[in-house]
Amino acid sequence: GGLDAGAGDGGGAAEAVRRAQSMVLALDNDNARRALEGHAELLLLGYAPWCERSAQLMPRFAEAAAALRAMGSAVAFAKLDGEQYPKAAAAVGVKGFPTVLLFVNGTEHAYHGLHTK
Repeated sequence: GGLDAGAGDGGGAAEAVRRAQSMVLALDNDNARRALEGHAELLLLGYAPWCERSAQLMPRFAEAAAALRAMGSAVAFAKLDGEQYPKAAAAVGVKGFPTVLLFVNGTEHAYHGLHTK
C-alpha cells in the first residue's frame, strides 16, 4: 500500500522527525531556569511519558520548532518531563499534562493555543 512508502529506508520522514525533535531542548532540574533566562522567547511543553495527549502533541511541537526555525524565528522550543523532574516543573509553572507555556525574557506570558499563521 501507499501508506508505508519510505518506511524502513532509514531516511525520509523518520530522519525529518529526528531532526525536528533535536531542535527541542530537553529540560531538567539543572538547566530549566537557565534555559528560560537564556532565551528571549521560549515555548515550553510540560509533559508526562504516560500522558496520551502529551504523546500526540510532541511530534506537532517538534514540527512547529522546525518550521519556525526554517523561517528564521528565534523562538526556542523546550520540553520538560514533569514526571521525572517535578521540582523543575513546579518551578516553571507546569501544573498538568500537557502544558504549553510561553516565556519572554524568563517571564511567563499567557499563551492561548497552537495558532496557525
